[in-house]
Amino acid sequence: MKLSFKFKPKITKLQLNIIEELSFHITKLYNIVNYDCRENGFKSYIETEKEYKENWHNQFLHSHTYQQCLKVLEKNSPSASISGGSSQCSNTKGCKTGKFCLFTYPLPYFI
Repeated sequence: MKLSFKFKPKITKLQLNIIEELSFHITKLYNIVNYDCRENGFKSYIETEKEYKENWHNQFLHSHTYQQCLKVLEKNSPSASISGGSSQCSNTKGCKTGKFCLFTYPLPYFI
């Protein structure tokens, strides 16, 4: 039997609103960049970062969150094997090899 620690944070309404807002913006940014890559071809991390640095959703995010989003996109792209990454998406639910993944953050539900 494996023991686990169940963590139930006590989050205030304000904190929950902040988490939902950040989740909304990172999801929208990922999907915008993903759509652009699908329609106009793959771009490297550096090109993508320069192009979307002034995006409206980026203004609400911390820089490391924004950078990680773009790194995940680059890793999940079908042509990532050319740049040294894996061509298989890390999201295995409903994602086929060689396809882009739809990325969403689940909204947290706390009791």
